[in-house]
Amino acid sequence: MKKILKHYLVALAAISAAIMGVVFGNNNTYAIETTLTVSPMEQKMTLYPGEASTGSIKVSNQASATEKLFYKVDVVPFTRGGNNYDIIVEEELGDGAYNDIVNWVTFSSNQGSLNPNETDEITYTVNVPKDANGGGQYFAILVTRTEDPNKASGDGNVSLNEIIRIASTVYATISGKDMQLSGAIRENNMASFFLVPPIKSSFVAENTGNTHMEIDYYMQVFPLFSSEEVYTNEEDPKHVIVLPGTTRYIEQEWTETPQIGIFNVRQVVAYGSDDNEKSITEKMVIVCPAWL
Repeated sequence: MKKILKHYLVALAAISAAIMGVVFGNNNTYAIETTLTVSPMEQKMTLYPGEASTGSIKVSNQASATEKLFYKVDVVPFTRGGNNYDIIVEEELGDGAYNDIVNWVTFSSNQGSLNPNETDEITYTVNVPKDANGGGQYFAILVTRTEDPNKASGDGNVSLNEIIRIASTVYATISGKDMQLSGAIRENNMASFFLVPPIKSSFVAENTGNTHMEIDYYMQVFPLFSSEEVYTNEEDPKHVIVLPGTTRYIEQEWTETPQIGIFNVRQVVAYGSDDNEKSITEKMVIVCPAWL
C-alpha cells in the first residue's frame, strides 16, 4: 500500500555512491510530535555482489522526555515522486526493480525501549546475492513508536504506531559492469526581467540510468560591466539527488537581490564527474519595480 508520509515521515534526501562501506550523509536528527529521534536521517553505501556490508542508526529518547518509550524497526522500500519530489514509502512496489534490497537487510534488533536521555544503536547488515545486478537500490529504515506492550489500549483511539514514524533513508549502489550512471538537464532556465527581487533560476534533471544521480548546482552574479562577483555559492554548491527513472524540478535564488539593478547571472548545474557533464545558462537580468 502506497503512503506518501508527508506529515508522518521525515527523510532528507541526497544521493551518491561512497567508495567503501557506509558513508553517513546528513547527521542531524528530527522528531515528530514525540521525544523519539533517529540519526542519521540519510545514508549512502556501496555494495558488492556476494558480500555483506553493515551500517547503523541511533534511536534516542530526548533528555526532555518524561516517559519511557517503546519502538520497533522495519525495512521498507522507498522512491520519490510528485510535483514536490516527495518521499514515497511503499509496502509493495510494482516491479521492485530498485527495491530488491529490502529482502537482503537484517537488523541486530527489531524493537526496543528507551528511558529519557537513553540511546540505542541498531546495526543493520545487507547481504548482497552473488547474482545481484549493478545499479541503485533504495530502502528506508522505519522507526515506529509503539505503545507499551504491557498495557492494553482498549480506548478506541488511533495507536501510536499508526501516527508516529521516522525514517532513515539509505541510498545504495551495487558495483557491477551493468551499472549505468546517465542523465541530462532538460531545462536550465532563468528569466531576464524581475519586477521584484529575488532573482530566481530553475532546472529540470532527468535520470536515464539505473542508479541515482548526484547534482551540484550554484549561481554566480556579476555587475553588468565587471567580472568581479557580487554573489556566488560556487564554493558551497547546493546538492540534490535524482533517482533512476525520475525527473526533478529544482529552483534556486539570490536572496539578497537589491530592489533595482542590472546583472549578468550564470547558473551552473554539474551532474557528473566530467567537465562536459555540466549545463550552464547565462543571461543579463534586470530587476526593476513596476513604478519605475
